[in-house]
Amino acid sequence: MDEKCFGGIYGKEYPCCAGGGRPGGNTAQLAESFAKGAVENGHNVELISLAKYNVGGCMGCNACRYGKPCVQKDGFLMSLCQR
Repeated sequence: MDEKCFGGIYGKEYPCCAGGGRPGGNTAQLAESFAKGAVENGHNVELISLAKYNVGGCMGCNACRYGKPCVQKDGFLMSLCQR
């Protein structure tokens, strides 16, 4: 992942992506619990819900395996780079 997308926030700040389709659902609750634990241990966490973005599944093309950008042109990368 390109460090510029996260604004160089590697260290004690973490994006936490919840990929579930239901706000307040099981995945959201799990992500919130993770974020709460990280904050309690001195980390900064930004919770990102992917439910509001158009995110497609992996197509298995292996581009990322060989260091190439994802061929899937969807809302996932934009959801992270807009921060």
